[in-house]
Amino acid sequence: MRILLLLWLGTVTLFGYSYDRLLLEAEASVFPKLLLLSKHPETLTVEGKLRFFILYEEEDWPAAEHLRQEMLQHYRRDESPYALDVRLLAFEAVDHIERASALMALYSSERYPDVVRRAKKLHIPSFVFDTAYLGEGFLFSLSIEHAVTVYLNASQLPGYGIAFSDALYQIVRLYDAGQTSSVAF
Repeated sequence: MRILLLLWLGTVTLFGYSYDRLLLEAEASVFPKLLLLSKHPETLTVEGKLRFFILYEEEDWPAAEHLRQEMLQHYRRDESPYALDVRLLAFEAVDHIERASALMALYSSERYPDVVRRAKKLHIPSFVFDTAYLGEGFLFSLSIEHAVTVYLNASQLPGYGIAFSDALYQIVRLYDAGQTSSVAF
């Protein structure tokens, strides 16, 4: 009974996909900071800010709003020369994004190719909430294993046209779709 209660308390369901609250909070804390590890983070800014779009299905709006609030709460302006602008957008509007610093996708059964295509066209990083979907072409995801682990889909990096500092490669694990476990640097 205690296990069921803990599982229930640790998720954000609200009519849509069931999200792990701890995972969302870790992503909210880490993902915006990864943008600062670009070799030229100023090229990712929009009007001097890091504009981060969270893409969601209609039924997942509560989880998207929770993630947005967590990002704004965890992002410390004193640690970055750029303010953070987090916007929510339904998946079907992804092709209307003209300028952004990053795209993050919550769960979708069919919209991932559109998000990846748009991110590559804009030369901006893409994030997905679950490492199981890195194989769809996303660049980053995060997992809570023994510790928080950030995964980089390095095979997709050339298609994005973004260069990251060496520091990034010290903190990520490489995702390899051909292996069952991750490859560490």
